[in-house]
Order: sequence, then structure tokens, then C-alpha cells
Amino acid sequence: MRLGRYETLQPIASGGMAVVHLARALGAGGFERLVAIKAMHQHIACEPEFVAMFLDEARLAARIRHPNVVATIDVQEDPLFLVMEYIEGPSLYLVLRELRKQGVLMDQSVALRVVLDTLTGLHAAHEQTGADGAPLEIVHRDVTPHNVLMGVDGIARITDFGVARAASRLSSTRGGQVKGKLSYMAPEQFHGNPVDRRVDVYAAGAVLYEILAGGPLFAADSEAALMGAIIRGVTVPLCETERRVPREISDVCMRALEVKPSRRFATAAELADALEDAAVRAGLAIATPRSVSHIVKRLAVHEPPPAITSPTSLRDIPMPAPSGSGQRQPPLPPAPPSKDPEQSPSQSTNIGTLASPTSAPAPREKSAWKLVVGIAMVIGVGLGLGVYFVTKTDRFVTTTEPITEAPTATGAAQPSPTDSAVVAVSSSAPAATPSAPAVDASAPAIDSSASAAASASSQPAPTNTAPGRPPTTGGGRQPGGSATNFRPDGL
Repeated sequence: MRLGRYETLQPIASGGMAVVHLARALGAGGFERLVAIKAMHQHIACEPEFVAMFLDEARLAARIRHPNVVATIDVQEDPLFLVMEYIEGPSLYLVLRELRKQGVLMDQSVALRVVLDTLTGLHAAHEQTGADGAPLEIVHRDVTPHNVLMGVDGIARITDFGVARAASRLSSTRGGQVKGKLSYMAPEQFHGNPVDRRVDVYAAGAVLYEILAGGPLFAADSEAALMGAIIRGVTVPLCETERRVPREISDVCMRALEVKPSRRFATAAELADALEDAAVRAGLAIATPRSVSHIVKRLAVHEPPPAITSPTSLRDIPMPAPSGSGQRQPPLPPAPPSKDPEQSPSQSTNIGTLASPTSAPAPREKSAWKLVVGIAMVIGVGLGLGVYFVTKTDRFVTTTEPITEAPTATGAAQPSPTDSAVVAVSSSAPAATPSAPAVDASAPAIDSSASAAASASSQPAPTNTAPGRPPTTGGGRQPGGSATNFRPDGL
């Protein structure tokens, strides 16, 4: 589906408010980039409250620029959708689900690396300020394994600020309305008390507990029972639930899960520092991004993106040369052949010219060739007509010089080949001789030159041919007619 300069390829995730598609951004010069497009579900796209939340997410997330936060690149309307950085890799939820299927736990060093990356991104969001330098007081409120992406580059990133709270948020939460996933919500959220960044610290502790223990923090048969368990708090330490977890790591996790916010770590950065110190004291190495990347690729629980080049790719118009340079841009090369058989070459766009792999050169080059050929044809036709008229005029020019009668010799002299070509007459018309009968009195008078020409048939006529011009004909008489100039071809 085409959305302006973006083209969706396939859905990759879906939530309660929106669906996320893998897409590509098209630009000048054959530019293509994979992106993630988040579009609202149709049944809530016309609700003003959800539209306001969606726009708030774009506004807040676009301000956060950090390697551990999925960047928001653009927002478009009609239809409304967000354009986000595409992270190749699965969510933490998919990784944990696959490990549970295999009956194994995530390596503790990898677990620490993922949680530390998440905490670093959260702290960057919490510390974000507005244009005036005042803190935005952003609270994510939905830190869950679903919203932590594990990239194939070995870096974990926090995403989805759809229900984030901020002091400058345009939309507001209805009184008593709870936002977020119950299993990762802090107790104070159920009481309707004001929330701050410490609810994200609690949620990060719940994620750490689930990774190391191999299961969720609380399990209950109903939402009411689950809420009651959260309000009461955790009663069994992590190191007793999963004995392979060092006590130092367990103590840090349990402090993050305190029921009272005042007893938790004040910031995500404090929790991250405490985890690093505990790992050192426990003699536990924290995995490198390279090790995390190896785990992600080995599990292979995500679908790799398709080839970025498809049968239809945007072809740009060559950029003009700098002013005054006098240089012309070289023509564009033809589009490369496609390797993706699933894409249709008939897809259309409303932002530029698409060229198929077998298309001719760029339209501008083709138009230039048409212009050159047209000009050449016009010049050729003009030259041909000019030569034709000049030649025809020369062929009809008659001589104006008198033909001098040669001395009469005894017997008729044989004309030369040249003379034959000039003065030869049709075999059906007898040549004029001095003894020819007089012409009819009604015939027009002929001048002396014509009379002289009549007696010249027995003598070689002088040629009156200029260099480069056809020979002129001599005078003669047609039977029963007047003297005339004629040509051998009968013209």
C-alpha cells in the first residue's frame, strides 16, 4: 500500500491501538530505506481521544534521540501514521517465549545487558527537556517485554511511547483509567495516585525478574486477583525462586519491586548502576553487544526483512548543475533487475516517476533524442527540396545565343555523339532540311535564328554547355508546327 513517499511491505506487529508495518521510504536518486510505519486501527482512528494520544506519542518520542530508544522519524496525516526507525530483530517477548519452548533460561550475562540497555534508554526519556529547557517529565508507563526490541546488532531498545505521560501532554487520562499491562504495573497505579518515573523503575524490575526466573512476576486466574497480588507485593526473593541467580542481583531486583515508591531506586540510572556493581561483586560478566547479537541470530525468531530493491523503484530527475558551472548531469542508468518475485511491477505512486527494470532510459534523455531526430529530419527535407528546385530550374533554361551556321559541305556531315544527344529528334519526326517545304502561312513567323537552326540539321551544332550545367538544345521544327526547344527526355 502506498502512503505518500512510503510503501508498506508487510505487517510485523499489532497492539491494542495500532498495527506496525514494515515499509520503505522512497526518495530522490534511487534512495530507499526500510522504516516501520505505525497506523491506528480503523475502529479507533476517528476517536478524538485516541488521535490526540497518537499525536502526543509522535511529539514526545521525536524529542528523544538516544541509541537505546527507537527513533520516531516522521508523522503523516490523511491517513494518520507514524514513521519510526526500523530495528531488525525480535521483541524480548518473542525471545523469552522461544526459550521457554526450549526449556532453557536466558544467559544471565545477556539478561543483564538487555536490561541495562533498556534502563539507559528509559533514563534518556525521563531526562528529556522541552524547547524552553524545562523537564518534560516523561513516564513510559508500558515497559514490558513486548516493547523492548533486541536488534541483530546486539543492542536493546525501548519503543512505544503510546501511553506515556508527560507534563506537556495534550491529551489527558480519564479519571480512574489505568493504562499499561497489568503484570508490569506498579501498585500506586491502581490507587489512582500521581505517577512518576519510579513506575518505570518498577516495570524494569518486573522484566528483569521474568528474564532471570523464566516466568512472570505474578500469575493469577483473574485480573482482580492479579491486582491484589501486585498491591501486596513480592514475598519470595528472586534468588529463592531461581537459585542460580546470585543474591547480589536478586537484592537489586527486589528493591526495584518495592511496593512503596520511596523505597525503590529513584531513577533508572540508579538501578543500572546498582546492577553493574552487583554483577562485579557476584563475579558475573555483562555480555557484549556481539554476544547478544549471536543469541538473536541463533534463535532466529524474527522474520528477516525482504530485499530493499523491488521491481518498482523511484527514479529521480537529474539534479541541475550548480549555477554558472555550465555542466550537465549524466543520464541515469537503467533500474536494476528485481530479486523479489512477490512485488508487482504495476504498483503506482503519487510522488514521482516509477521505472520498471526493463524500462527505456530516463524520460528526459528520451525526449532529447526525439528532438535531435526531428531537427535532423526537417533539415534533410529542406535540403532535398532545395536541390530539387535548383536542378529543375537549370534543366528548363534555354540558350539565348544565336547558333552559327556551319559552312555547307559537299554531302551531309555526320553529327558527333554529343550533338546527337542534344539535337536528335524522334524517329517519327523527319529532320528539317533546307529543301523542306515552306511552312503554312497561318503558322507564326519565326525569327532568323529559327531559320538558321532548320538548316543546321546536316551540320554539327556547336555545344553550348557550361561546366556543371546540362547542355542546351538546338532549334528545330515539329511537323506541322512552330519552332520549339525540346529535350531528349521529352520535357
